[in-house]
Amino acid sequence: MTREQLIRDFISGKDVLDVGSVGEDSSHSFWQFLRRHAKSLAGIDLRPSDQPGVVAGNMESYQFGRTFDVIVAGDVLIQTDNQGLLLDNAARHLQPDGLLILTLPNAKWPTVFLRPSPFQTGWHDRHTITRLLGRHGFEVVKLDFYPGNRDTMKTVRKSIGFRQSMFIVCRTKHGKESV
Repeated sequence: MTREQLIRDFISGKDVLDVGSVGEDSSHSFWQFLRRHAKSLAGIDLRPSDQPGVVAGNMESYQFGRTFDVIVAGDVLIQTDNQGLLLDNAARHLQPDGLLILTLPNAKWPTVFLRPSPFQTGWHDRHTITRLLGRHGFEVVKLDFYPGNRDTMKTVRKSIGFRQSMFIVCRTKHGKESV
C-alpha cells in the first residue's frame, strides 16, 4: 500500500496543510495528489515555490492565522532542527478535532539505517515517535507500516520492505489547551 492510499480517506474534502511542499518531481507529485483530494490546500516549505498556496517559511514558527482540518508532514519531522517546535506549532494550527498525519522512515528497518538521508536530524521507531508525540500533546490513533513512498517499487522489493516506513495519524489530547 502506498502513502497516498493510506492518506486519501483522511484528507478527502478537508482543509489541508502540507508541511514540506517543495521538492517533488513531476513523476511523483505528492502536492498534486493532495490538491486532487483536499477541499482546500495550503503548503509550507523552507524553499520558495511557484506553486500557488505554498509559502516559504519554517513550520517550527510560521503563523498562518488560521487552522486546518488536517496537517500532513510527509517525511519532514526527521529533517527539522527542532521536532518539538514543529509539533507544538502544528497543534496550534489544527481544528479542535483535527488530525496530524506523519510519515517517517522506520529507524529499525535495515534499508533506513544503512542508507540514511543526508537531510535527517533524527531517527524514530514506533516507540520513540509515540513518546515524542505524547510529550507535545498528541495521541496516536493509528500507526501502520508500509513499504515506502515510491509507488514504482517492484513487487519483490515491496514484500521485503513492508516495514520500511511508518504512517501515523494523531490528534491533540482532549482537554489540552493550545501549546
